[in-house]
Amino acid sequence: MFELGPEKVLLIVVVFMLFGGKKLPELGAGLGRGIRDFKRALNGEGEASAPHTNTATPAEPARLTELPPAR
Repeated sequence: MFELGPEKVLLIVVVFMLFGGKKLPELGAGLGRGIRDFKRALNGEGEASAPHTNTATPAEPARLTELPPAR
C-alpha cells in the first residue's frame, strides 16, 4: 500500500535539512489547514461564517462632472 522508495527517502531528508525538526510540525499543521479550507471552499461550506468575508459596502465610484471638449 505505501512504498518507501529511495526518492521519497531523499525527499524526506532534504525537507528535514531545509526546515529542521522544530519547524516540521508547524509546516504540517499549516498544510493541513490549507487543505481543509480548500475542501470547504470546494463544497461551499462556511461561506457565510468566513472570518475574512468583507461585509462593508463598497465606496461609491468617482463621477465625471464635465466631459472634455470633442475634437
